[in-house]
Amino acid sequence: MCKIWIFGGTTEGRLLAEYCSREKIEAWVSVASEYGEELLQEELMESGNAGNPDLNHNTCLAKKNLKTVQASSVIKVLRGRMDRYQMEEFIRNQGIHLVIDATHPHARLVSEEIQEACGRTGVRLERCLRAEGEQNKARDWVEVDSIQEAVSFLSSVSGVIFATTGSKELEVLCQIPDYQKRVYARVLPTSNVLKKCEKLGITGSHLIAMQGPFSTEMNTLFLRQTKAEWLLTKDSGRAGGFQEKVEAARENGTRVVVIRRPEEDGISLEEAMEVLKKADEGKVGELKTHLILAGIGMGQPSQMTGEVLGQFERVTP
Repeated sequence: MCKIWIFGGTTEGRLLAEYCSREKIEAWVSVASEYGEELLQEELMESGNAGNPDLNHNTCLAKKNLKTVQASSVIKVLRGRMDRYQMEEFIRNQGIHLVIDATHPHARLVSEEIQEACGRTGVRLERCLRAEGEQNKARDWVEVDSIQEAVSFLSSVSGVIFATTGSKELEVLCQIPDYQKRVYARVLPTSNVLKKCEKLGITGSHLIAMQGPFSTEMNTLFLRQTKAEWLLTKDSGRAGGFQEKVEAARENGTRVVVIRRPEEDGISLEEAMEVLKKADEGKVGELKTHLILAGIGMGQPSQMTGEVLGQFERVTP
């Protein structure tokens, strides 16, 4: 049997978990937070695939503050943030054969950690890409490559900003001059996020703590209520409500600052489901082999270049 590990915390991750539960495909599903675990449990409950969670299964793995829970008969949820070394350890200890990276399209650092861990352990990795939304760009549409670039632009213009980029970017938004008056932030309604907002001085009417998804009408209401002249958003695709935000901005005459989605290769949600099906049937697929031709002198590490040493480090268990 193929041992599968899905990195979720997203709509795609939850749909893949629901697919595995429905098709009786055993898999680990990773989420970073308790909130992510709750959403996953709700998805399984609504689809009728949750079963009774085994609360006695909660435990710490290798004292890394990682919690596990048996969410259904075939789905085990792993809650907690991991670096590449913890991922590598988990892959080896659990005998993982296939990893599906279904993390957020803007979670580049996490994807890099996953890629590194899979490269060092030799397991197959597939990146599940989020479907893109339609982009009918308006004249006042501004595209940037990072939150820092967005902040630099917004610091050079005037007007109220309705920020929907999430709590992780709040510290950077505080670099905007007069941010406590200009920025209205919409964030998830969790205690940790609310404490963070209060610490940064984003409070009162400038703090909108709600869980999506949000319709075009709801987004329009927020833009009008805050009198926003700028909508700050990430290109988070259809599942991230990107299209509804853009349509609301167009209807309200609000200018849009979009943080572009990083370009990457991968497969669709439907293709990821097919990969899971074949993996469960024992058709994991062959790993791609990379041949590195390098000169190593007399064979001593001191005679090798830093690049060669780095390649050895990457492939050596």
